[in-house]
Amino acid sequence: MELTHAGTRAIGFFAAWVLMRRYFGLSILATAFGATLATIANGIYLGTMHAQLTTVASAPLLFCLIARIHELLMEERRRAALITGCLTGLLLACWPMTSFYTFWMTGLFMIITLGAALVIDRRALIAMGGELMVGRRWLVLIPGLLIFAAGLHPLWLTYGPTAALTGMHQFAAVIHNAPHLVDVINVGPDNPFWSAAFESLRFETVGEGLGEFELWRGFTPLHLALLALALIGAFKFRTGLPARQDFAYRCLLVALAVGLVLLIQVGGFTLWWLVYYIVPGAKAVRVIVRFELLLLTFGAVALAIALDAFARYRAPWSSLAAVLIGLAVLVEQYSGFPIARVKAADVKALGDIRKPPSECRTFYTINPDRVDGESAVNTKYYIHSTEAMLLVERLNLPTLLGMHTFIPPGWGLTDPLSPDYPWRVYEYAKAHDLTKGLCAFDLQDLTWHVVTKPPERPATPAPELAMAGLVSPAGPIPLPLRESLAHRYGGSTLRLPCRAIVDKDASLLVCAGEPVKDPGDIRLSLGLRDGEVVSFARGEAGTLLLADGWSRPEGWGTWASDQQATLVLRLDGNGFQDGVRLALTAHALPLPPATSKVVHVLVNDAPVGSLTLTGDPGAQDLCIPAAQLPKDRALLMTLRTDAAAQSPAALKISDDTRLLNFALSQMSVGPCQPSP
Repeated sequence: MELTHAGTRAIGFFAAWVLMRRYFGLSILATAFGATLATIANGIYLGTMHAQLTTVASAPLLFCLIARIHELLMEERRRAALITGCLTGLLLACWPMTSFYTFWMTGLFMIITLGAALVIDRRALIAMGGELMVGRRWLVLIPGLLIFAAGLHPLWLTYGPTAALTGMHQFAAVIHNAPHLVDVINVGPDNPFWSAAFESLRFETVGEGLGEFELWRGFTPLHLALLALALIGAFKFRTGLPARQDFAYRCLLVALAVGLVLLIQVGGFTLWWLVYYIVPGAKAVRVIVRFELLLLTFGAVALAIALDAFARYRAPWSSLAAVLIGLAVLVEQYSGFPIARVKAADVKALGDIRKPPSECRTFYTINPDRVDGESAVNTKYYIHSTEAMLLVERLNLPTLLGMHTFIPPGWGLTDPLSPDYPWRVYEYAKAHDLTKGLCAFDLQDLTWHVVTKPPERPATPAPELAMAGLVSPAGPIPLPLRESLAHRYGGSTLRLPCRAIVDKDASLLVCAGEPVKDPGDIRLSLGLRDGEVVSFARGEAGTLLLADGWSRPEGWGTWASDQQATLVLRLDGNGFQDGVRLALTAHALPLPPATSKVVHVLVNDAPVGSLTLTGDPGAQDLCIPAAQLPKDRALLMTLRTDAAAQSPAALKISDDTRLLNFALSQMSVGPCQPSP
């Protein structure tokens, strides 16, 4: 894998070199700068932690091939153009099976660039198209296009059925991965020049720190500022480039600006909806922030052209200034963040593995390796499935696990460290008549186990482990401080190694987003005291109480997206001798013709009452007797309805396709009134 990664980066480097040196006529120094920046840019370094995304290197290669085909046709070397066109078609046929994201996003960038060309100089673009019509030169392109079309067939066979079954990604899932305006310069962690300042800026503007790792693909500030100046300068000053190259340069700069504008979200709104509903294949792309990889790659090319033009400026100091600016841009790309390509667990899984028992017809993995600092995404999705797929390749034995862009309905075999993981696997196998010959492979001791009987469903996990906590060595965290921390960490219900942070009011240990090293040592400390009120709106402290069964918090509160949903909270203080009264502001999506819905409430699996909710938000009181309060005051509160969640679209209420059941807006805590 390391050789593959190095190879794709080398392809990107030399393709960018040829593009700038041969087709834009840049100096050796400017070419070296642009190719280096396109290879080591901070956002590309962090953004290609997914090895498949290194195929963004194919984007400048594609542009080189297209330019070469045009060059050969203008020289009437049709045979060479035909061969080059077939090679280009072969590249396009293989690319989407390797990485659909970079393939599709390169196509989108080309569409944006052509759109920019139409606006900037329509006559020049039409003239270039007319050159292909001379002597029917365009016929040379047909074989390459046929090869490309044939290459799409295996892509459809692989992804088409599940895409048709799932409808691909909903726009709500897509918008979740749209960067905020400030994320245009999200450099991620461990950049010695910008990380600390950016984290503070993002906390002030968005309400959280660096954000999840998918967002760490932004431009470095100096690079972005210089591109903005280059965009202005390209339309105000002469670049010294030949007319066609100057035209291409200006189209490239406009395409970069339009790409950023389409991508960013402001107040939950993004222009990406135009792409989502108009561009073919857009619904297959969920993590749209990866489009920044294309912008970074061609942003490096554009900046190299700009600095080369600046170096040729008449002033005697311009060449030296261009060199110094280029060096500063390269230096600011440095990141000390480690990005492992091959893990010891991967090598171990391919080691000396015993042949599975003859009874095994399919398998799953158990007890995966987990290294310190493993990301929450890896822990949930990858640490068991990756090894399972490697074992399939080695043993030719089918597995229930794997990775797919569109998760099939009913497949919930994530979270391999969860106590109910074996039970979930067995239930899935039973639903698909795969229990006969089902085996488990232990990734720790490399042994096989034939599953002969259903695993027992474990009891509900302890509330302390159900969500990310905020732990203060000095005692309970004051509510105002918890609210500010909720803005930073409230979007996650995962766990992470605690780290010390210093806030204005206290020195704290914060745990959110990644696995806790020793969960037994972490206590849930988002405790609620008498009289406190929390909101379940996006970014508010109440979102830290949400455990399972909830949709993404919205500006007013949070919908339950399943038949049951759970809250986790702990009571602080001694004011609950007679029990606790929870005052909830809630509403529901009633099932017609009913106008209300009953929600049953359980505390630690024991019934305590019910709520009757209508379609309008209203206050509901619930008293939990002292006898039903656990000694440690840690409550796992389950809200359950008799019927499953439905979508408004299915009920013909609106076109909203999300599964919705009931919703919480606010909750306050107080003592129950003693019985007379």
